[in-house]
Amino acid sequence: MQFYKSVYKHYQQRNLDILLTDIAKIIGRKWAALPLNQKQEFEQKFINDKMRHDKEIKELLSKGYFVNAEGVKSTDLPTKAKRVSTKSDVKNVKINRKRKAVSDLIELDETNIKQSQKRQKKIEV
Repeated sequence: MQFYKSVYKHYQQRNLDILLTDIAKIIGRKWAALPLNQKQEFEQKFINDKMRHDKEIKELLSKGYFVNAEGVKSTDLPTKAKRVSTKSDVKNVKINRKRKAVSDLIELDETNIKQSQKRQKKIEV
């Protein structure tokens, strides 16, 4: 994951039209081709990060908070805003999905009708 994080932004910025899955495949191939000594650097970063995480979790469970690597208490960190969705938001999303599905079906049906008419004209000629 450390390697992925280090190269992902580079590929995302250069290839805005490439899907995330394709970028992941490219990065996976780069990782496979990476020499062992360079892989070890990223693996060591992973081990250090895992140890930091385990320490913070242990501290959180015992004290109810943890102090991060910068010395900031977790209760003093800014919290991420939670997205509040109302029933009407969910209902609107469902309605929009249904409308899209119906319009796709109508479009498909119109295309099929046109193709049938073309075939019919060829048969008549």
